[in-house]
Amino acid sequence: MSENVIIPISYFVFTLGFTISASSVVLKIGKNWLLDIPDERKIHINPIPRTGGLALGIVYIISLFIFDFSKELWWYVAGGTPLFIMGAFDDHRSIRWPLKLTIELVVSSIVIYRFLGDITAIQFFSTTLNFSTIGLVVVFLVWFVGILNSVNLIDGMDGLAGGFMVLLTLFSILIGLVSSNYNFLILNTLLLGSLFGFILFNRKPAKFFMGDSGSLLLGYHVACLPLLFHQFSMGKQILEITPFLILSSFLIMDTTRVFFSRIFRGQNPMNADTIHLHHLVFRQTNSYMGTLIPIFFVTLITGLGAILFFIYGFGYLAMQLFLFVIIIFILTPPVPFYVPLASRLTNLIARLKTSRFSNKHLFRVRYLPIIGLIYLITLITQFPMNIIFKDLPIEFPIGLFMLFIFYIFGDQDESIQTGVILFCVVQMYFISQSTDLSFMTLWGLIRLICLILVIIIATANYIENSKHLGFEFWSVIDLLIILVFSGLLLLKLNGFSVSMIKWGEIIIMYYCLGLYGQHIHPRVVIQK
Repeated sequence: MSENVIIPISYFVFTLGFTISASSVVLKIGKNWLLDIPDERKIHINPIPRTGGLALGIVYIISLFIFDFSKELWWYVAGGTPLFIMGAFDDHRSIRWPLKLTIELVVSSIVIYRFLGDITAIQFFSTTLNFSTIGLVVVFLVWFVGILNSVNLIDGMDGLAGGFMVLLTLFSILIGLVSSNYNFLILNTLLLGSLFGFILFNRKPAKFFMGDSGSLLLGYHVACLPLLFHQFSMGKQILEITPFLILSSFLIMDTTRVFFSRIFRGQNPMNADTIHLHHLVFRQTNSYMGTLIPIFFVTLITGLGAILFFIYGFGYLAMQLFLFVIIIFILTPPVPFYVPLASRLTNLIARLKTSRFSNKHLFRVRYLPIIGLIYLITLITQFPMNIIFKDLPIEFPIGLFMLFIFYIFGDQDESIQTGVILFCVVQMYFISQSTDLSFMTLWGLIRLICLILVIIIATANYIENSKHLGFEFWSVIDLLIILVFSGLLLLKLNGFSVSMIKWGEIIIMYYCLGLYGQHIHPRVVIQK
């Protein structure tokens, strides 16, 4: 495996293990910190601590210093840190919106100061927009304040904001890959590890929420993406914003629609309500996963659009289509139009019974961990020891160690999922070592037999218990992984260089071992 692949995987595993460890500590010592008390706007029933953003944010900011981004990105750290602290204070004791807006404008000014003079125009699809200095400042302020708060506004369900940011950050990594912007790729890889660590505890039923500390930091990151890409790509004085507008389309559409809806109804646009898309879809479907799926699907489409921009380039007609879709979404009332459409698409599966697999019909599930272990051993033995440890960054074993410690000592639900993740990241490391992992050798044949056995066992159980596989059976991580795999497949069809066989092998083991985890510790309530 080339160094260009080793390092991102190692950094991802490091921040993943670090965030899981930090989250477990925060949950143990801060069970009653920053509690989110249920009210008529909220879906949860019991008070939940808003400490998830503390663990995520602290790990991510520390990682910027560990991996030497703090000097080059001084403006990014100088702007994100006070927003993170303000969010934590806001979670503790609500801050009035005029003060929050003032602080956000000050932070935006820091960022604008860094790039003032370096950027004189903005590239929007095939059109170059030239602005005066004052014009650029106004555009930046509107973009920053709007996007900065948008992640906070969609943070209304378990796994929603975190899952959305996982998709957005992953597509940012792919943007770095397809554009050969390595530092941009690495920066987003650090964040992706922290997001996966956070969402492990934010799956339904959530152990903690993101809170304003996390959502403001993540919104700030999204707002900074075009500038980060510009700085790392050593761009000229023209800022390429098109792929990031496409990538952030859902945030732009939902936030803008809600903002103007409140104004037209004579309400303060800064006051919270329940007219965001996730509120409306949940009210229509009464299904948690039935609400996440349409939102994540839209994000998948916009993410693919951002990548395809670099592959094909989008011209004037694409710009017209983009603006048309944005305007239609903002102006069209959601309840009479696309909310019922989303409801009809999800109701069929949402009506299926959700319960634990019937133990009477389970077929050899107990053998899945044993077969998985044999598979992993045969995979490792296909590589000489000197290749396995050659040029291995120290961050990879440190991250594995933190994952293993939590797997041994963590709470059962999260520790089981961590065990599956631990297996898959080790599998990912070795399966990426070679361009040709043959099944024609002895060890390769054993590995193939193990794959076939786990597929047979998992398929038999999924088919036998298909009536129990309602949306709520699956976790948000399960949904994200299948969406990402679908996105990679579509990119492969458009010439993107990715080995679907290797990723398919990883996903097979994830869902098969996940079946065993559901068997021994189901997340959903057993229904009679």
